[in-house]
Amino acid sequence: MEPKQQREREITYQVGWKRGVISSNKPHAVELEAEIPWVHRFNITFLWGQAAIYPIGVLQVILWIFPILTFACTLWLIHVLSMQSQ
Repeated sequence: MEPKQQREREITYQVGWKRGVISSNKPHAVELEAEIPWVHRFNITFLWGQAAIYPIGVLQVILWIFPILTFACTLWLIHVLSMQSQ
């Protein structure tokens, strides 16, 4: 069986008063890794990277200690700010 020859298709569109044509068989430009801006490379590498998985015991300890530590830091910050106003 021979592969079918694909003929160039044109899709016409109209948005408001503007008309246009889209050709379907044009080769698409491949974006190289070097052409991606550094912000997007940072986003892909670090923000969407695989998260670390800790044992359930460590996560439970963090769950109990974090609110206590946050409250203690808040009290310390209030104390420091009140000392500066005197």
